[in-house]
Amino acid sequence: MEIYKSEEVIESLNARIHPTDKRVPECRCYIRLTPGHVFISEDNYDGTFEDHYILDVAQIDEIKISEPYKTSVGYTSTSLDKNGGKKPADRRTGRLSEMFSGREKRHGAFHPDKEAASRRFLEIIYRGNYEKTEHLYFDDCSGVPSGFINAFAKLKKERI
Repeated sequence: MEIYKSEEVIESLNARIHPTDKRVPECRCYIRLTPGHVFISEDNYDGTFEDHYILDVAQIDEIKISEPYKTSVGYTSTSLDKNGGKKPADRRTGRLSEMFSGREKRHGAFHPDKEAASRRFLEIIYRGNYEKTEHLYFDDCSGVPSGFINAFAKLKKERI
């Protein structure tokens, strides 16, 4: 039984985070689910970890497998605007939109191609500051993410 920050770890994964802001670098992280939190931590390789995110289970809306590229620029998905008319679902802004649309041209950045359109990510959707919905994306998981997703769903159901 693994213990992290005095909490029993129910399930854990090692994965690469694709940050949507500049607060956290792209890196390999340990994602640990405990009865009260999800810890997203980078290994410092000296026996310590840097916690990039500590999320209360209550503030997490969903953990799922997603294909965000398919809803970014270049696809014809639609949603309703506030006037009831249809608008492109590709009006996302920020680094994530650039990363998945291929507009970002930095070395190592995500570029669209046939394989990219089918890339799947572990997505954590949570409520951040002022109840704003935030998203975290992970790929290159060191195991099957469905076990982590199922453990979270079971924990969330028990808390209701």
